[in-house]
Formats: sequence, structure tokens, C-alpha cells
Amino acid sequence: MCVEGLHCEEAEDGDWSTCVIGFEAPTDYDGTGVDSDYTTLGYWYLNEDQTESSGHYITYDGQHTGTWSYDTDSTLSGVWSHDDGSQDGTWYAEASAPMTFIVSYQEDEE
Repeated sequence: MCVEGLHCEEAEDGDWSTCVIGFEAPTDYDGTGVDSDYTTLGYWYLNEDQTESSGHYITYDGQHTGTWSYDTDSTLSGVWSHDDGSQDGTWYAEASAPMTFIVSYQEDEE
């Protein structure tokens, strides 16, 4: 068992475990942000009050938080931005998986 702020990692064969500094992925998220290979980039939540943004997120490693919004004419695309302003971009979703946000970064589009 690990102290708060650490999580336990076990060997694949279960012979050992160690406590490491790390982020334990949440389980209560509404959607995921993924790259074009469907690698998880973060966990997205819907805001109850959507006046300022549609939702918020935390990255897969817990290092960044941010907000995201739907485009005015679609719930299958929108924009996102880290709270610290270090990165932003756009996202889209397929109709068959509307809560899987496929993320692109501004530098990817230049």
C-alpha cells in the first residue's frame, strides 16, 4: 500500500510491487481525449453550467488541466485549451463515439 500521492505498480507476474510518483487515472470522467492513433491524452468532463465552457479536462499524466467547448453549430467538434495557456487546439468526434474527442494541436495545423 502506498502513501497519498503515490500509486502502486506491480510486475506483470505479480511478484513485486513498488510505490511510484504518478497520476492514477480517474474513473468518473464523461469522455476521453485521444490522438489520431487513439492513444489516451486525457479525461474530459461535461460542465453542468456551460456558460463559460462546455467542459474541463485533465491530461493522462495529471500535469495539465484545461477547458473545452463545442463549436456553435455542432456537438461533434470544438476547441480546447490548457489553463496555463501552454497548448490549445481543436477536437472532433465521430457520431458513433461522441464522447471520444480526437485532439489536434495548433502546431499540427501549421
